[in-house]
Amino acid sequence: MTPSGIQPEVDAIKAAQQKIATAQKNANVSASKQFTFTKVEAPSCSVAGKQVKDGSSALCFGRYMRIHAFGATGQPASNDARNVWITETEAARKRLRSP
Repeated sequence: MTPSGIQPEVDAIKAAQQKIATAQKNANVSASKQFTFTKVEAPSCSVAGKQVKDGSSALCFGRYMRIHAFGATGQPASNDARNVWITETEAARKRLRSP
């Protein structure tokens, strides 16, 4: 994926988050009980057509997977598939940080 390739999905997630925020406000949900959204931005890196061979490319790939996870649910929810994704993302981060 490329940053411009995933931007429509990022925009759709932001729109869905805004719709929920507006609905909460219209329902007079107190600020302390309103859902807090995670910031979603398109990654600045690209793994399009590349093999994921090192920590840097794994981290980049993980950033795209995070966007897809948000897109699937509007906000990541705990489930088996997400737990696998989190485990893989954390493993990628550890590989990137190891000497």
